[in-house]
Amino acid sequence: MPELPEVEVVRRGLVNWVLGRTITGVEVLDPRSVRRHALGPEDFAGNLEGAKVLDVVRRGKFLWMPLQGDGADPVGPSLLPQVALMAHLGMSGQLLMQDSDVPDEKHLKVRLHLSPRDGMPAQLRFVDQRIFGGLFVTSLVPTDDAGPGGLAEVPMPLVAQEASHIARDPLDPHFSFDDFYRRLRSRRTGPRGRRTSTAPRRRVVSRKTPPTVATGRGRPPRTRTAPRRPGSRSRATPTR
Repeated sequence: MPELPEVEVVRRGLVNWVLGRTITGVEVLDPRSVRRHALGPEDFAGNLEGAKVLDVVRRGKFLWMPLQGDGADPVGPSLLPQVALMAHLGMSGQLLMQDSDVPDEKHLKVRLHLSPRDGMPAQLRFVDQRIFGGLFVTSLVPTDDAGPGGLAEVPMPLVAQEASHIARDPLDPHFSFDDFYRRLRSRRTGPRGRRTSTAPRRRVVSRKTPPTVATGRGRPPRTRTAPRRPGSRSRATPTR
């Protein structure tokens, strides 16, 4: 699975190719890759065709492209977009910019046609071998702290609804170490359920004596008294 810095590299590369371009066509080659779009592939395509890509934003491992135009909902009163194209790469997902004459990749799932621009590829392709990732259209909601929703070229106080529960990461310029420390100190549990309290633990010692092993090779040797012969002293002979 791509790690957080790798997803940020994808964001920085992708924004150079799609910023300000219009989605002119959508081909869903495998409906499983848009399964998170509840209304199906046709509605997915209808929401994207004619929409203009305003930016590429990342929070955690989620990427989204705020949309404005015919296919997307109109902008709100504050001239901010209301919907976005969300992408999650999963285990093996890729977002590739390709020219129209480049043969299809073996695991090509979704193809977006973009408005022409000199020196830039005409298609954005979503390729996913294991189909753990996917694309879907989502709503944008205001952030809790009124700050930017994530790393972006044009920061906006909006975050994709499915990513609103994800905290900011240290790569985010608006990440606060003071707030992170305060929240960490207020928690009773640490990563993977481990206790963060510094109070010493009491060691519980069982008072029960383990039962004596009656059989097995590790038992202590028993002794028996050998029969006495006339005129001999008694002695203890260990048994095997």
